[in-house]
Amino acid sequence: MMICKLTAKNNEQVMEYLQLKPSFSLFLVADIEKYGYESDVFTVWGAFEQRELQYVFGKYYNTLIIYSNIDELPVKEICNYLNSHGINYNTLIGRRVLAEQFLQQVSFSKVYRNFFCELRPENFTPRINQQLTVTKAQLSQTTDILKLLSSIEEFSRLDFHQDALKAHIKDGGVYLIMEQGEIASLAMCSANTRKLANIGGVCTAKPYRKQGYASTVVSTISQDYLRQGLICCLGYNNPAAGSIYKKIGYQEVGQVIIARK
Repeated sequence: MMICKLTAKNNEQVMEYLQLKPSFSLFLVADIEKYGYESDVFTVWGAFEQRELQYVFGKYYNTLIIYSNIDELPVKEICNYLNSHGINYNTLIGRRVLAEQFLQQVSFSKVYRNFFCELRPENFTPRINQQLTVTKAQLSQTTDILKLLSSIEEFSRLDFHQDALKAHIKDGGVYLIMEQGEIASLAMCSANTRKLANIGGVCTAKPYRKQGYASTVVSTISQDYLRQGLICCLGYNNPAAGSIYKKIGYQEVGQVIIARK
């Protein structure tokens, strides 16, 4: 097996490979489309056997994203490559069957096994409270958004980079519900490709839970991306949140692991 950093010359082969399981390759495709193969914040590598691409893994800031169309992962070889090239990361994301193999080789302090869902137009049942107003975030709200995200137990040990959040805000992908000058609830498009949009960072401040805020903000952001012709994707490990998403029309397509060192 040969592992090497991918370049624009590999793009056609890489993109073709990543289309077999598009929901699970969403983050890699989104980063390649946005940053290309020469970026300070994103790097992507491929593992080849007889010139055939077998595995793809990318690093976005301090997050390692692993992907393969098959269920076996040469973890030792990949770890040796990362170590020998001084490639460090704090967070791992990957399809569960792949990430579980990584967990046997690398120590992580926290592991989230998330259900991963898709929302297609024909299944969409918006649950919007018309008395709540959803707006798009402004850059001046960056600190307050990060503060709310870090207060949520499921997110407390995950990386939310200020620069990445600002990029999402500039793209118009962060949706908020404000109450009395504070953020009551939010959801964001954390990555999107030409075909898919990943909805993430969904959270509601404690005083506003179980009052329809999450349903409203998730329905609104999902509706906007569906209207753009995109399939929405979303992951969760909180059963209460899962119940909300299923009522909106999200359907489970598999599982994803997010692991934090």
